Amino acid sequence: ATTFGTLTLKRGMTTSFDLWNWFNQTLLDPRLRAETKVVVYAADGATVRAIFLLKRCLPLKLKAPPLNARDGMVAIEEMQIAYEALELQPPEGT
Repeated sequence: ATTFGTLTLKRGMTTSFDLWNWFNQTLLDPRLRAETKVVVYAADGATVRAIFLLKRCLPLKLKAPPLNARDGMVAIEEMQIAYEALELQPPEGT
């Protein structure tokens, strides 16, 4: 049996609608999959600690930020994806 991992990504809302476009494309074609890299940085924001390669990804859930201007909070998008394979790629020089 095949098992799938899941990953939840969160980011401040941007002017890019790439995640929304991908989510909508998979609704139109459920066979559509993607590959991605998740890069983990050190506290300095520049040093790469690890790179995870995720294969055959499929978005499971896309959550929009609350539409409440009173809070003054940063709008956070959240996406949960499933992936079929995970590979660790050490940063260069290690």
